[in-house]
Amino acid sequence: MKTSSTRSRRKLTKWEWALLIVPPLIIFALLFGARVWYQLTGTLYTKQQEIGGINFSRDGKQLVAVAATDERLGDGVTRRSQDVMNWDVATGKLLLKAEVRGKEVVWFPTVYKNGTIVAAVIGNNHFWEVRQWSAAGEKHIDQKNAYLKELRRLKDDRRFVVSGDNTTIYDSQTLAPLRKMPLGKVDPYVEISTDEQTLFCVRNTPKGSHGEVWDLEKARRLRVFSFETWMNALSPDGGLLATVPRKIAKKGENEDAAGFNDVDIDLRDLKTGRKIRTYRHIKSTYGDQFKFSPDGKKLLCAGPIFVLKTPRSTEIKQVERSVAQIIDIETDKIVTVNIAGYLRRSAFSPNGRLLALSVMQTSTAPTSFQIRNTEDGRILFSRASNSREISFRFSPDNRLVAYSNGNSIKVVDISNLS
Repeated sequence: MKTSSTRSRRKLTKWEWALLIVPPLIIFALLFGARVWYQLTGTLYTKQQEIGGINFSRDGKQLVAVAATDERLGDGVTRRSQDVMNWDVATGKLLLKAEVRGKEVVWFPTVYKNGTIVAAVIGNNHFWEVRQWSAAGEKHIDQKNAYLKELRRLKDDRRFVVSGDNTTIYDSQTLAPLRKMPLGKVDPYVEISTDEQTLFCVRNTPKGSHGEVWDLEKARRLRVFSFETWMNALSPDGGLLATVPRKIAKKGENEDAAGFNDVDIDLRDLKTGRKIRTYRHIKSTYGDQFKFSPDGKKLLCAGPIFVLKTPRSTEIKQVERSVAQIIDIETDKIVTVNIAGYLRRSAFSPNGRLLALSVMQTSTAPTSFQIRNTEDGRILFSRASNSREISFRFSPDNRLVAYSNGNSIKVVDISNLS
C-alpha cells in the first residue's frame, strides 16, 4: 500500500515540467533576453528593414540610429516608416524610440549625454527642419534650408550647427538660434573645421562661383577667394584647404567620369589662398569621401571608378571597382587601395590610424564592411552585410565600431586592431 509521502515523490510528467519552466523563461526573455543576447553577440535589433545614421554620444555610452522601411500601399504609392532609436552601449537597453511616418526622411541624428536626440528632417515641401526628441516629448523648428550639408553636435555639447544655405548654430536643449550665417540661396558647398572655428563655402551666383572663409563663432566673413572648385576638404585646424578644380565635361563626355575620376588636387593655404602643391592624376574623389584625417596628416581621396559602356557613349556601366588613395601630407607618400565593388562611404577613426569602408554589392563583389590600416591599406577586419548600404561609426574613444547589418546593428570591439 502506497503512503502519501510516496505519492508526493512521484516523477513529474514532461507537461508538468513544461508548465513549471516555460513561463519563467518567457518572462525572463521578455525582460532580459535582448540584453543578454547583446552581451553575447554585440547585436542590436530593430523591426525595420534598413538602418542608417549610426552615431555615438560624445562619451560613447549611447548609440543612436534611424531604422526605416518603405511600405507599399498600392498604385505605386509608398509610405516611409522610420524609428529614431537610442540604446545604452554597455547593456543594449533601448532608451528612447520615436516614430516618424509619412514621406519625411530623417538625417544626421545625434544624441547627447542626457539622452536627448536632435536630427534634421526633410518634409513633403523638400525643405529641412530640425527636430528634437526626449523623454519630455518632441520639438521642432523650421530651418528653411533648401540645401543641407550636415547637422553637427559641437564639442561643448550645448550647441549644434546646421550647415547649408542658412548655416545656423542652435542651443541643443531649447533649439533657440544663437548665430546665423546667410551663405546664399544657391547650393553653397560647406566645410567646417574639426576645431569648429572655421567655415569654408563655395557660393554659386549668377556672376560665377567663389570661395568664402567664415569665422564660425563670430558668424563673420573673413576672406573671399576667386578660384573655382568642384570639391573641397578642410583640414581639422582650418589652416589647409584641399580642392578639386572644376572640370567641365567635353561634348560626348560623361559628367561623373570627367568630374570625379583622374583629377588633380590642389593643396592651399586657407589664410592666403596660395597654392602649396598639386597632386596629379588622383584616381577618384566622390561625395564625402574626400577628407582629411582627424590629425590633419593624411588626405583621403576615394570613390568608384566610372567606366563608359562604349568609348563613344556617355552612359556609365555598372560600377565594378573603386579606389581609395591615402595621401600623407608631410611626406607626399600615397597609399593606393584597389577595391572590388562600389565604394559608398568611408571614414577615418578618431585617432586616424584606421579607415572604415562601406562597399556596395556588384556583380563581382558582395556588400561588405571593411576596416583597413591607413599606413599600408591592408585589411584588418572584414564582414559581409545584409544591408543594401552600410551605415557605420567609430566610437569617440577608438574602442568600438558600430555598423548596420540588415535590420540589426553590430557593435564590435576593435581596440586590438592595429
